[in-house]
Amino acid sequence: TDITASRESERARRELEVQLLQAQKMEAIGTLAGGIAHDFNNILGIVIGNAEMLGTEATLSPRQCKYQARILAASNRAADLVRQILNFSRKQDSARDIVQFDGLIADALEFLRASIPATTSVTGAFSAGDSRVRVDVTQIHQVVMNLVSNAWQALPGQQGAITVGTTIVDVSGGMFAVGTALAAGRYVQLEVSDNGSGIPPELVGRIFEPFFTTKDPGKGTGLGLAVVHGVVRRHDGAIDVRNNEGGGATFRVLLPMVMDSVSQSVAPRIQGPLGGGKRVLVVDDESALAELASAILTNLGYQVTTCGSSKTALTMLSGNDPGFDVVVMDLAMPDMTGWQLAAAVHARHAEFPIVLTTGFIDPTSEGELARLNITGVLMKPWTMWSLAQAVQVALQKKPEGIR
Repeated sequence: TDITASRESERARRELEVQLLQAQKMEAIGTLAGGIAHDFNNILGIVIGNAEMLGTEATLSPRQCKYQARILAASNRAADLVRQILNFSRKQDSARDIVQFDGLIADALEFLRASIPATTSVTGAFSAGDSRVRVDVTQIHQVVMNLVSNAWQALPGQQGAITVGTTIVDVSGGMFAVGTALAAGRYVQLEVSDNGSGIPPELVGRIFEPFFTTKDPGKGTGLGLAVVHGVVRRHDGAIDVRNNEGGGATFRVLLPMVMDSVSQSVAPRIQGPLGGGKRVLVVDDESALAELASAILTNLGYQVTTCGSSKTALTMLSGNDPGFDVVVMDLAMPDMTGWQLAAAVHARHAEFPIVLTTGFIDPTSEGELARLNITGVLMKPWTMWSLAQAVQVALQKKPEGIR
């Protein structure tokens, strides 16, 4: 290729090379995330489930209860981290709740205060009132944490002031930031402002690029603002940045406001034996997880059989009477995938309820879930309560005529 025609063509070619390299890096991260999710979520599921079962023991001392709670807290943080990686690589759609925006931002800011030295003043100015948004709470916490951390690192000697504010804005539609258009409507706005040195004008257009960083090697990955940008866009919002007069910079994040008063329903906690002798088949090649599910469901009054092979499970379910009321099966298994097993069971027993367990699932599979009568998808690492609820819901959807 002749690259000597003009400086403009050379610059364009190099920019395309950089974009291709970045796309390859992002694809590699996505592949890595998908690869580790299954095994790591299985490990976390075993830790979380056994810690929850331990918490049901009446003989634990206060000190043992404290240790058990710490195990659960650390394991849940690890599970949140896996979900963030999967969301970043777009391997998994996130669960979203309707929450009050001011309270959400205040909670995130309160969590951050402990990690910011006293030499930095952090002020909250919340004026979005009772405005609500439909968001993944963990991801929005991550947005606040990244923006405030970046503001703190931009302060000379980490001394100065950071302001975190919320307001309501009306958008008439059109471009909000470079390359980002917003639909007309009402939005809540998050502003994170600092009085540091600001951003060099030549870098403003690059700060949201993956792996772009001005920090010294080993001091940053260049993923922080790229993650923030990705989260905001997946929430149908927008983000921009501008330098302040007199120094410092301000990041603005806009998210669509929920215009009705519908609140997210909260599933009731399941208490006491609910199984009533119903028969459950648990299929998972991770024996520790299968045994854990059996222990949890047995305590809730179910009759549980475990199986570590899809092909063996298919043999057990191939009779005229499947012999079970519901099956809980893992999606990723070596001899026959959960999809294949579900399809084979569905071909034999069209209305038989199936609960699928997985670390992540392609959003485009929704039609396949309905076609195979998969009554629930239980995301790993599941808890004792989410497992019990998934089985209960599946049994409620089962027609009375099926045995």
